[in-house]
Amino acid sequence: MRQFLPALLALFAFAALACTGGLSPSGGWAEPVVTEDGIFVADKNGDLRVFDQDSGRFLDSGDAFFPGDDLGVGKFYGKPIITEDAIFLSTYDCRSADCEANVIAINRNAENLNLQRRDSSGYLWGDLRPYTPPNQDPQSRGDFNRWFNIETEIVGDIALYGDTLIFGTSEIGGDKHPGGFLIALDTTPGRVDGDRIKWMFPVEKRIWGSPIIVDDTAYFTSMDSHVYAVDLSEGISEKIDTLHDRLIWSFKTDGAATADPLLVDGKLYVGDFEGSFYALDLEARIRDTTGRTLEPAGEWKFDAKAWIWAKAVVDGDIVYVATLDGDVFALNRDSGQPVWAAPAGIEGQIVAQPAIYDGPPPPSGGRPDRLLAVPSGEDAVWIVATANGQVLGKFATNSGVKASPVVKDNLIYVHTLDREFQWFSIGDRSQLGCLKLQSGERCG
Repeated sequence: MRQFLPALLALFAFAALACTGGLSPSGGWAEPVVTEDGIFVADKNGDLRVFDQDSGRFLDSGDAFFPGDDLGVGKFYGKPIITEDAIFLSTYDCRSADCEANVIAINRNAENLNLQRRDSSGYLWGDLRPYTPPNQDPQSRGDFNRWFNIETEIVGDIALYGDTLIFGTSEIGGDKHPGGFLIALDTTPGRVDGDRIKWMFPVEKRIWGSPIIVDDTAYFTSMDSHVYAVDLSEGISEKIDTLHDRLIWSFKTDGAATADPLLVDGKLYVGDFEGSFYALDLEARIRDTTGRTLEPAGEWKFDAKAWIWAKAVVDGDIVYVATLDGDVFALNRDSGQPVWAAPAGIEGQIVAQPAIYDGPPPPSGGRPDRLLAVPSGEDAVWIVATANGQVLGKFATNSGVKASPVVKDNLIYVHTLDREFQWFSIGDRSQLGCLKLQSGERCG
């Protein structure tokens, strides 16, 4: 397969990625977010809807909670952050090679949960002038906005660290040097002095993955073939961290990386576009002054022989790795050795993290099987048995899925590329409902 990988990447980039060669972003990658108030779904065209499980409908289903179609804020890729007081969203869109991203903060309370955001009421921040790099005339970037606007791409999820949003970007304003940033954005309500950016950590190429935050550290990947660990504390004052004072460690991967890291029990699991999948020990990373030498006692690398975009899944002593070739591997967490006789293979590319769940109870009693719900970019969510890698069937979405499925109360919820929100029984795999995200109406 490896000789076909350059063609595979080109095909994938043409179909799914953005701003390259004059393409427009497609969106539809945002994972549903489960809360006590319902399931929040960020539609590909910029709408945010709230699904009520009791009624089987969207709240205020005649219109979206956040009418992105009307506002033209761009496409959702990352999932929203829902807190008790606020909702944070990120979008972007492109005209030819010129891309603009937005980070939006909505004031959240019981009284305005269903209000539309067509005016300034309900926004958490005051008027903001679009961000411009230090060498660019601010007046050339237009009027004030009700959200943070910047000339770049935001593909991965945004993360919340205290009162700060952390997210990755590509280059800003067309300036290829550097090629990407990890940005810290102030979420303080109302107006703030300056442009809301607390600091920017530059890397050589785009950051298309999502940062994960543990304690005071952000871990993320970059297309410059590195995994980074960056200090998030407030003590470092440089606006643009050109000296990398925030850098705790970096690790050189075999290829460009966009996969979100997964941190479990002091080990970071992540893959790259060369097909290499790594188990990185945090203490070993601090000891390694080369930034590329794996410690044999606690670290390993596995060759999946295909590009890895999806975030890994850990369950007990096993880590599950999915590739753009449609293969799923089960590896021993300690050794990196395969557990199954052969990888599970599904039809279509796997972009989003599979969901792991308990299957229906067996008729004879006993413990239910552990299963993986694996989203396919073609037309379904496939079911893989974790015991042996056998493909058991699928949830028939009849549309591509590049958002992670969500399992709750014996149901699986799926956000499809056709702008549909579907849910299925995990028992007999039947579809129990489907709503159109654009209108809120039933499908069909």
